[in-house]
Amino acid sequence: MFDYRYHAISLAAVLLALGIGLLLGVAIGDQGLVSRAEQGVRGNLREEVSEARAEVREINDTLETRQSYEQMTLPLLVADRLRGRRVAVLLLHKPSSESYEAVREVVRDAGGNVSSVSSLRLPLELERLGEHLASTRFRKLTEEPELVESFGRRIGVQLIEGGGLLRSSQQELFSSTSGSLEGADAVVLIRESPGEVVTEESDREEVFVDGVVAGVEGLKTPVLGVEVSETQPSQVPWYGDRGIGSVDSVDLPSGRAAVVFALAGSADGAYGIKPTSDALLPETVVREP
Repeated sequence: MFDYRYHAISLAAVLLALGIGLLLGVAIGDQGLVSRAEQGVRGNLREEVSEARAEVREINDTLETRQSYEQMTLPLLVADRLRGRRVAVLLLHKPSSESYEAVREVVRDAGGNVSSVSSLRLPLELERLGEHLASTRFRKLTEEPELVESFGRRIGVQLIEGGGLLRSSQQELFSSTSGSLEGADAVVLIRESPGEVVTEESDREEVFVDGVVAGVEGLKTPVLGVEVSETQPSQVPWYGDRGIGSVDSVDLPSGRAAVVFALAGSADGAYGIKPTSDALLPETVVREP
């Protein structure tokens, strides 16, 4: 961020100086004066550019030192806060692998384990699901839309407690999954924007995901939405609309720390560096003795 800012300032100074030189040349017409003015501008410009570059180098050195410090102290800061806890990661609309790899790494540093990473098959194939669940009340998913939310709740509960419905529906529900679906102590959602077009399928998807969230929260289990700092558009408002805590910069040490602290407690705010955040870290952690 600082590199681009100072390079832009330097470039603006160059352009301004050249513009002044042109104006002097047109307005004065005295070649001697123009030459002396041009030499003065060039000299001042060289000095300013040199100073700006030196300042950029100093800022970069400071940033590198700070980043090294954060990377080295993060494992000490989060150590054992998730000791023995299992975290299930649910992916919506194929977010970048950077998000869940960051979650996996910091959960491990905190003594926990990402027990599963599952990518929800979207749009939901309700007809296929109904056929697979022919022996249950969910066989009418396509005929009775109110069953979609109820089905989502059951899946949310079984993400935490384990269960036959989730295991038997795994191939129909998820386009890919790794790890174990035998239960978890927390859930992390990572969502990419599906686009602005609202369809009947996207409405059903929202209903289903809302049901999953309700099922998880009904068991008093932490559920958190995360994204990297460059995610556009940000999904923080989407998480907030569902009462889910969020971290908007899981790619940064501060964001990774916020993930651990939020999962370790019941923090449900928006944490990170974007304008939508409430704070950098949960308040309970900042005040921790």
